Amino acid sequence: MRRILEGAQPVLLPTWNEYHRLVAELAEKVVARNGKPPDQIVAIMTGGLYAAKILRAIWGETRTKYGVIAIQSYDAHQARADKDVYLKRKILNTSVELGDDWLLVDDLTESGRTLRLTVEFLREDFQTARTFKRLTVATVFHKETSLFEPDCYAKHIPSENGQCPWVRQPWDQPVPTEP
Repeated sequence: MRRILEGAQPVLLPTWNEYHRLVAELAEKVVARNGKPPDQIVAIMTGGLYAAKILRAIWGETRTKYGVIAIQSYDAHQARADKDVYLKRKILNTSVELGDDWLLVDDLTESGRTLRLTVEFLREDFQTARTFKRLTVATVFHKETSLFEPDCYAKHIPSENGQCPWVRQPWDQPVPTEP
């Protein structure tokens, strides 16, 4: 994975191919942990959408149901918004039947606040929380400095002098243009 410095901040730049490979590894880890793919994927917008779509393709589009939940913990300039996390308390779903086995997926754990709040919402506040029997949390990247550790992740990002590199996901990188 390519690595650059922006000022003093290290930045990891995964390619789309690297990202797909990591999501495939994540799919294997989820199945190894749970014995089967989940019935329902809940993707955290927007980073979790890409991983969820790839996971559905791996496990079968018709087998695994799909939903999204909106939560924001970054401001418009991609800086950490340390004071507020905005959670839309509704899941947009492709099916009425949600299944017993859920997978909550996001692209990475930064501070862990987003995932912690979403898990609390799903377990305690969500209107159908009693309908699922298992909730597994998975991320493509897990930063060592996060206060929340997902059940499964594809790539661990170690801390360097108390700070983890920023991950600029493939969809946030400039699109190359042909000469």
